[in-house]
Amino acid sequence: MKSIGALLEMNLIAVEFSSYFDKHGLKWKGNNLYTILPIGVAMDAFYQRQLWQLEVRVARQETEAKLSQLCVAQETASAEENPTTPPAT
Repeated sequence: MKSIGALLEMNLIAVEFSSYFDKHGLKWKGNNLYTILPIGVAMDAFYQRQLWQLEVRVARQETEAKLSQLCVAQETASAEENPTTPPAT
């Protein structure tokens, strides 16, 4: 089932779950129907995943840049308020 999940995640296949009623009226799980999706659908899903990963990477880089600028600004302000050299006597 692990490989089926990977194929589903990559949008290479579609699964239709089925069930049936026996002669006593009880509902039973049936067989799953697996359908191989057209290559165009798989390619579109792949490109969408790639674009999403790129957007996440860009957002992470922008956040890291803003955070580093904020840290530098805080260190500068802290150094101005509390100099590390002792005052001249």
